[in-house]
Amino acid sequence: MADFYSIKSETVHELVIKKSRFIAWAVPVSSAEKAGEFLDRARKLWPGAAHYCYAYILREPYGEKYSDDGEPAGTAGLPILNVIKSYNYTNVLVMVVRYFGGILLGASGLVRAYATAASHVLERAEKQPFIRGQRLKVETDYVYWGKIEYLCRLENVLTERVVFDTAVRADFLVPLASVERFKKSIITISRGTAVISTGECKYYPGDEEAPL
Repeated sequence: MADFYSIKSETVHELVIKKSRFIAWAVPVSSAEKAGEFLDRARKLWPGAAHYCYAYILREPYGEKYSDDGEPAGTAGLPILNVIKSYNYTNVLVMVVRYFGGILLGASGLVRAYATAASHVLERAEKQPFIRGQRLKVETDYVYWGKIEYLCRLENVLTERVVFDTAVRADFLVPLASVERFKKSIITISRGTAVISTGECKYYPGDEEAPL
C-alpha cells in the first residue's frame, strides 16, 4: 500500500470561462525550492498573463502554500489548494494562469473557475504511488543476479544502482514492510554468500499493485 500519492508527470489543461483563458498546470514537486523553479518557469511559458495563481503541498518537511496573485483574497489559491487536498495528493503543485477576457466573474465565479481548472487538470494527471523504503546494499556473485532481479520485480523493489565488477554490487530501495523478507530471500538465493548492509530510509515511486 502506498504511503502517499503524487502525480507522475507534468499535465496541462486549458478552459475558457466568459472569455478568460484559464491554463491549469500540475507538476510533481519535492521541495519548496523545486516549486519556486516551476513558478518561475510558468511565467516564461505563459508570459503576459493577468494572474499566476497556485497552491502546493509537500510531504517532508510537511508544508502547504498558496497565492491569489492579485485576485481577491481567497478566490484563487485557496480553492486550488482545497482541490489538491480533495484528491489526497502530496508533493504536487497546481498553477492556474489567467488571461483576463474583459468580463468580471465576481468572487463566487472566480472560486468556481479556479477550482474547476485545478480539478480538470488533476483528473487528467496520472496518479503516482510513493512508498517509504530502506536502502540496502547487496554484494553477490554473478550467478545469482538473474534471480535477484526477478525478486525485485515481485517485491516492488527499486534498483538504484548496479556495478558489475569482480562481483555484482547493487543498491536497492525496499518497502519497509518487505525489508526482512527481502533480506531472507537474498540469503536463500545466494546460498548464504551475499553481503547485505542497510542504509537510510526515503520515499520512492512504486507500483501499488505489487505485493508488500
